Amino acid sequence: MGRETWHDSITHGYALSRVYELSAHMRIVAVAILLLLVLIGAECVRADDCRVLVVHDEFPEAELGDQWVVSSLLSLLGHFDCATTVIPAEEYSAGEIDRHDAVIYLGLWQGAELSSELLTDIYDTDRTVCWVGHNLDQLAERFSLGRYGFRLEAGEPATEYDHVFYRGQLLARGAGPLTRITVTDAEVCEVLATAEGAGRRAPHAVRSGRFWYFADLPLLQSSEIGHYLVLCDQLHEVLIQPHQERRTAFICITGVNAESDPQALRSLIRYLQGESLPFAISVTPVFRDPADGVEIRLSSREVLVGVLRGAPRGGAAVIADGFTHQRVGISGQDAEFWDFRRNRPPADRSADDTRVRLERSIEELLLCGLFPVAWSTPDGRASPEDYDEIARSYSTVWERRLPGVLAHDPQMFPFLIERDRHGQRILPENLTVVGRDGAEVESALEQTRNLSAVTDPWISAAIAPDARVEAVKLLVAGLGEMECEFGDLRRMDNWTKAENIEIHSSSAPRSVEEAIPEGWDATLMGPGRHELERFERAGRDRRDRSFIRPGAILIAYPHGLRPEQVFALEGGPQDAAHRAVGRIAYLAVIFSVIMCLVLIVIYLVQVSLQRWA
Repeated sequence: MGRETWHDSITHGYALSRVYELSAHMRIVAVAILLLLVLIGAECVRADDCRVLVVHDEFPEAELGDQWVVSSLLSLLGHFDCATTVIPAEEYSAGEIDRHDAVIYLGLWQGAELSSELLTDIYDTDRTVCWVGHNLDQLAERFSLGRYGFRLEAGEPATEYDHVFYRGQLLARGAGPLTRITVTDAEVCEVLATAEGAGRRAPHAVRSGRFWYFADLPLLQSSEIGHYLVLCDQLHEVLIQPHQERRTAFICITGVNAESDPQALRSLIRYLQGESLPFAISVTPVFRDPADGVEIRLSSREVLVGVLRGAPRGGAAVIADGFTHQRVGISGQDAEFWDFRRNRPPADRSADDTRVRLERSIEELLLCGLFPVAWSTPDGRASPEDYDEIARSYSTVWERRLPGVLAHDPQMFPFLIERDRHGQRILPENLTVVGRDGAEVESALEQTRNLSAVTDPWISAAIAPDARVEAVKLLVAGLGEMECEFGDLRRMDNWTKAENIEIHSSSAPRSVEEAIPEGWDATLMGPGRHELERFERAGRDRRDRSFIRPGAILIAYPHGLRPEQVFALEGGPQDAAHRAVGRIAYLAVIFSVIMCLVLIVIYLVQVSLQRWA
């Protein structure tokens, strides 16, 4: 072999070795990427299929009234993508935790006896554990809490702490007992929230790896300014479902009925539409005052109806606020499905009666040319059977919702509940209503600041129909300064269903044909102000090639039963007159400008001709 040949062989061999070395490196990188993708995929599956076990104390006879606390937690879990199993502590079987991704224990009353199987599994598991409330002393008696980096303090729970500091916000805390703990290893135990009061501080919520502990029961007080928000926010971490940080403000003109002032309402609508802000209007179809024998249907108020009809054409969404919003009192000041005097569902009401009221509410709104895409239960109070009936008619509600018939008050939510136990999406109603004089604006903005302690708050800016525009401007400016995005109900997936009507909106382009029941016709309104499209000739009306775009409303009805008002979407007679006068004035101004320009041109031509002459 010659020298050059030998050299070439060596060079070729070296090149091959480098190729194999590079290939090996590439294989290692490829395997690493594959493993990373598998882990990411596994995490996604984990989030999508998150299995949560909720274990709660059995209730002694004297504490049965607090069972609603469990329902309150289940409602919050409706914000997340998870499947939930609920069992009393005494029914817990060894190994149950390991069949779930996370366990949340609710210590509802001090002294409830926990089984050794439950305590052992909580201590030994590698799954996420969130312990809320009482009875951690039973775990401490059996095992050392040193692994968590904190210890329990001796003595009775303290009550002097009246605030909780969390994520830069000072949140109110009620007078309930706080179990006192001391952090022994700051590298192991992270203090998430601190209770403060009487010149003292103590940990309220701590995290040690995959173990969370809350030193009281925040679910007892679901306030928009309360420390309940700490638990709401931390559930994102507990369930390993970190949502995008975003503040959404939802504007709703609420409490509109036949007695509302149309001029004040028109001013609010014009301002919001002029600012291109999405908003909703909550409407009660019938006003009643039984003491004076008064009943006024909204459809009898032509001027008011004209104002309301113009709002959806400008992009507003309509929310049905009950049928009469009263039971024995005045509309708007009484609950429709609740007996306030006895603090329970009315004995003289049934699910059939609720169904009739839902139908009559929709019928009256249709007479006004209004097409509701959501519902609001008056005062947020109803029985589970009532809520089931409401869920058959509406996919979406805007309200605080009573977590149980024995609950003290309807539950406030700081974020969207995508699916509650009745199958509905709940848009939270969580700010003070801004009234006529606007004195509530600062309170509403302070509540917004507190709600911002949550990663993804949904903030409802509720406005009375007679509120001053100047006050609403201050509210909107304040929400803008807090970097809130304004939410649009018509750009969400909603449906309303009654005997002879279905109303749909969508968050993404959706096939019209898919939404229309078989044998029915439909009208598509919007999203543009003057966009109307009918689908009333099945097989020849392009329904198979048309889409419900975000912002549009699809109104479906049985063939030949199109509601008379389905095209009366531009307002009543007075609004039509106003628009006609406005158009004439506009044309007159344009004509005057053109004539002035013509005269100026004629004058300039004459001057030019005189100079040339």
